[in-house]
Amino acid sequence: MKFPALSSATVIRICLVGLPLGLFLMGALSLIFIPHAPRQAEQGRPEAMPPKQLKRTGLDLPSLTRRHVDTLASEIGPRSFENFASLEAARFYLLSTLGPSNLGYPVREQRYTVSEQTFSNVEAELPGKRWPREIIVIGAHYDSLAPTPGADDNASGVASLLTLAEIFAGNPQGRTLRFVAFTNEEPPWFQTADMGSLRYAKELRAKGENVVAMLALESIGYFSDEPGSQHYPPPLDQLYPDTGNFLAVVGSPAHARLVDFVHSAIGFSGAIPVQKGALPPQTPGVGWSDHWSFWENGYPAVMLTGTAPFRNPNYHQPTDTAATLDYERLGRATAAIRQAIEALANTPGPAW
Repeated sequence: MKFPALSSATVIRICLVGLPLGLFLMGALSLIFIPHAPRQAEQGRPEAMPPKQLKRTGLDLPSLTRRHVDTLASEIGPRSFENFASLEAARFYLLSTLGPSNLGYPVREQRYTVSEQTFSNVEAELPGKRWPREIIVIGAHYDSLAPTPGADDNASGVASLLTLAEIFAGNPQGRTLRFVAFTNEEPPWFQTADMGSLRYAKELRAKGENVVAMLALESIGYFSDEPGSQHYPPPLDQLYPDTGNFLAVVGSPAHARLVDFVHSAIGFSGAIPVQKGALPPQTPGVGWSDHWSFWENGYPAVMLTGTAPFRNPNYHQPTDTAATLDYERLGRATAAIRQAIEALANTPGPAW
């Protein structure tokens, strides 16, 4: 996730240069951007989820996600063009986990070469039963910013991706599901022609493939119940809670219905507090992950995130380690995302 450091001077400059956007956010966006959270216990934590709302998977989701984060962030470590052997180790881990000898998916790689290094997006597909040509992409980038171990950014997203692939393995839904791990999301590739997800989305568009929704899983492992632990660029700080215990569904106004749909499905699960926002792409943070690549190619997409630098003090630091994450809530977030995927995959329409 590419969030440049936001000093107070930078935020002030953004607000001054983008005054019309700021006025728009303070006014009209209050109608678009409606926070929501499930019922809270007195201590600020979500109540136990109703057993009939969130479907049981039979899997220990906190342990599964922790295992994947430990492998990527602790055993493999920094994963980038500057740590190319580790990036390749992560690639092999993805292929092994998703492939025929493990979860049983047919796995495809999209390979491309930049400056004599060959990078790979890794895709596992579960064909749909009712609308197989309508595709839902669930994606997360597996690279990290050198020299950080990238536990939250973004081993947490990849861990959720792999766990979701395990949940759905052998269980086709109405629409086709594609689980895709992207390379080269971090600088210097971010929002350039060599960003992995942009290469992938361009290929989909060239093939005429019908992606009806894309979910980007980005930095979803760090949570806090401390007041003041959550920050935003102004004026969003006037609209949202200051406690960083929620999952955010973020998109653009063009995809507000998809934002609403995913937000509602996650909220219904009762697994974790959730907020939503359909904001102009120029808003700081709104386009800072792989969903941006799908917007650029005309596909509806949202980001599911813990907001990274607006919450996690370890963002883009060597301290972004596996030990700093909350695996209970990463598991609950994964379970809630599973419910959103099922709703997206099986609702006629699509309804968004």
